[in-house]
Amino acid sequence: MIRNAGLKGLIFHDLRHEATSRLAKFLPNPLDLKRVAGNHDLKSLDRYYQPVPEDIRRQSEEAERVLDMLPAG
Repeated sequence: MIRNAGLKGLIFHDLRHEATSRLAKFLPNPLDLKRVAGNHDLKSLDRYYQPVPEDIRRQSEEAERVLDMLPAG
């Protein structure tokens, strides 16, 4: 498949890394991401997921906004 596309220097797992990292933007729950990406466990998901620092920052800010809405105490 990769050879037919003329993509030199790539292997199948490079595509899997890219696809898993892109899916993570739409599936922030690691258990959902694991199932959709076809990983058997979170350890194998961790091998393929390459988080983008900007995405991590955005998710952290969103979590902080949600936590700020909770009543104190």
